[in-house]
Amino acid sequence: KSIYKYLIDKFQDKEISFQNATFFSLDESCGLNTDSKKSNYYYIKDNLLDHIDIKENNINLINGFGDNCQENAEKYSNLLNGNEIDLILLSVENDGNLGMNGPGTGFDSKTHITEISQKKKEELAELYDYNMNNIPMFGITQGINDILKTKVVLVVASGKDKAEGVKNLIKGKPDKDIPISALKNHAGIVYVVADYDACSLI
Repeated sequence: KSIYKYLIDKFQDKEISFQNATFFSLDESCGLNTDSKKSNYYYIKDNLLDHIDIKENNINLINGFGDNCQENAEKYSNLLNGNEIDLILLSVENDGNLGMNGPGTGFDSKTHITEISQKKKEELAELYDYNMNNIPMFGITQGINDILKTKVVLVVASGKDKAEGVKNLIKGKPDKDIPISALKNHAGIVYVVADYDACSLI
């Protein structure tokens, strides 16, 4: 949220414009309406896109709603294949997930449906009043290969609960059981912005 607020402030101060920007999302839970406050779709619109001058036609958010989540994933995969992404913003997860890509996901994976991990469910629990049974079981995520094709990766981490993930990213070797380690294979630039606590294990 702090990064989004920074961008909004820069826009309101007329220091930057998003008129020529195109936006894509990283992942989404299956089964959520785009108006649901529990969806990434709503979160990104409410916390960033509705407050800047980006053109509506340039917004491409994963839609997890509908009867066929697989079809939505395939449509989004085709959309990504037709566009070259300049920058992707990622967070660090201690279980090593990259987006919703969990352990064992191939580094050549495209946008696909995946089971939402227990760790991710714990992060979402507050949205569902801590009723874990109501949290969706599946989500759509950009594949690791989609992420690796991005020109620049910006990874942000804060707090000791991110330290294991930062260590795996900085010191680990590429290992499909630790998806974030795939960034070691990135051919472009990877920036890591982390506070002292998040760097405590390196």
